[in-house]
Amino acid sequence: MVDYHRMIARVILIDRRVELPKVNILEMSPEFPLHRGSGKGLSNFICQRFEGKAQIREAV
Repeated sequence: MVDYHRMIARVILIDRRVELPKVNILEMSPEFPLHRGSGKGLSNFICQRFEGKAQIREAV
């Protein structure tokens, strides 16, 4: 976690998509319009399907 904050402070991660699962920094591939659109459609489907049964939070 300390390395992650150091990388942010040194502006190494600026304009890069990364995730921090279990304290491992993973670089993510860029999102293209088709990817964003299909992801949003799937997200809408899941939210409707599990409404009232589960808490769904979309990643930004």
